[in-house]
Amino acid sequence: MNLSSVDLNLLLAFDALMTHRNVTSAGAAIGLTQPAMSNALSRLRRVFNDPLFIRGGGSMTPTSRAQAAHPAVRTALDQIQGALDGVENFDAKSANRVFHVAIAEDAAFYILPRLMERLGLEAPGIDLKILSTAYVPGYQLVADGTAELAVGIAPHKLPKELAMRTIFRERIVCIGRHGHPALRKLTLERFVAARHVSVQPSVRGASRVDVALGALGHSRRVALSVPHFLMVPFLLPGTDMLGVVAERVALHFAPIVGLEIRPLPFVVPDYQPAMVWHRSYERDAGHTWLRKVIAAVSARLSSPPH
Repeated sequence: MNLSSVDLNLLLAFDALMTHRNVTSAGAAIGLTQPAMSNALSRLRRVFNDPLFIRGGGSMTPTSRAQAAHPAVRTALDQIQGALDGVENFDAKSANRVFHVAIAEDAAFYILPRLMERLGLEAPGIDLKILSTAYVPGYQLVADGTAELAVGIAPHKLPKELAMRTIFRERIVCIGRHGHPALRKLTLERFVAARHVSVQPSVRGASRVDVALGALGHSRRVALSVPHFLMVPFLLPGTDMLGVVAERVALHFAPIVGLEIRPLPFVVPDYQPAMVWHRSYERDAGHTWLRKVIAAVSARLSSPPH
């Protein structure tokens, strides 16, 4: 058979006939009159060199040739439709793919356990390669093609080729050991007078706490600077140092290591981690699926706990 001689509309007619088993109904489904549909069936019989359908009992019974051909024709039509729509089919259950995701530490702490649980249940063939944002911001890793997706703090103004969606809100709080004298009544003066563990999650970014203090004309003594939020709770017991961490981190570890939590005695705005991706992935069905799953997992973190 010469494929160039086959009219795509004939395959649509064939699919409709296999679905409806009636010339009139099949024609109505694809916008053809009964005579036009009958003509299409005659042409199909010549193309396949087979009767395709046998009339009887008020319906049309497909031949073995028609039954054998239909799955391939249906798949081909779906693929053509997907190409025209610009979105390929994606079956999470059967897909095999590795996504490179740059994710900030606090966002990873909240999201990754829940995300991996979802992937294990819904997409066992999907793997993640997590990239650090400590030295290069996540959105830049997306921009240069190192990562397919970034999760974390992103600037309000991104390069036009990048897209962004905020996924939850977080605030930061002060923590210290049980009985810390400054925590009895935490004031700005007591806060800046204490020794601190400071978190510097990125070599390029200033601490949000120090920026806010600087705007008030204050600074604090940093006795220890560390790159990871999750280290801070374990460094405070047995010392008079204070730490400032995301509230969900504080709530998780306070009962484990014996810490007290206090609101900051000055204003540090809440922050909103976001997903960032290159717009070239907008119509990538697998990428779209992963973004939806991360958004769903993050929905449970949509507002700070109280």
